[in-house]
Amino acid sequence: MRRCLMDFARTLFIALAWALGASLHANAGWFSFGDRWKEEARLHDGRTIIVERYQNYGRNNLIGQPPPFHEQTLRFSLPNVDRVFEWAAPYDEFNGQSDLIILAVHVLKNTPYIITAPNLCIDYNKWNRPNPPYVVFEWKEGAWQRIPWGDVPTEFHDINLTTGERVQLGERPAGTNTIPADVIARWNTEASLPQFKKILREPLNPAPGCIPMITNGKGLWLTRERFSRMKDLEACQRECYIKKFEKETCPCREIFEGRREDPPRVTAP
Repeated sequence: MRRCLMDFARTLFIALAWALGASLHANAGWFSFGDRWKEEARLHDGRTIIVERYQNYGRNNLIGQPPPFHEQTLRFSLPNVDRVFEWAAPYDEFNGQSDLIILAVHVLKNTPYIITAPNLCIDYNKWNRPNPPYVVFEWKEGAWQRIPWGDVPTEFHDINLTTGERVQLGERPAGTNTIPADVIARWNTEASLPQFKKILREPLNPAPGCIPMITNGKGLWLTRERFSRMKDLEACQRECYIKKFEKETCPCREIFEGRREDPPRVTAP
């Protein structure tokens, strides 16, 4: 009898452990592992501020690749400003990772700006394919608001934060939890993409393989070419119905009505 009870308890323990493990794997936000650190951000006028950073990681990484950023936050204060500013990168539940890559914090006339770049191709389309490839937020009227690229002050030149990848790989300077501005500048000169080295002002081809995509607003993104290949408007609208695109998000009328040529003009003799 005692042995039967022990076997039952062991079986129950294994079942509970498996269920808990499956639940944690399914929900990357539970007990996810991450990093906290500080960075010395050098501003355009030579001053520096300390930015507190935190990021944790999801579980849906490819084999041989580091896990994706699940959550990213910034926290900092400014001289002569009685406020602590906080910002969190948007999270995409469909992709299981952050939409944006953090690049810089800048300040002009006591107004802070956060400069980021889209993460994946889907994110680049989601943020309307900006070029130069940046998504910028300004603190306005008590909240972070996205601003058009033309409103970004021209005084800003430097990428003054890390993208977080080196911290994820454990490359922080020894003996301190604050990464100095000089180290950040050196790391950024070694970036593989030009838009991560310094703030670009001219358009470029930021993602040659990232073709235009559209969404049904329910997490599904498809290439626009998929719809333009349909033989006619009816077939295109049928595809919209199958993929759960509403009338407002279906591109078919725009595509096929744009193909219609205007009738030739007849001029009076």
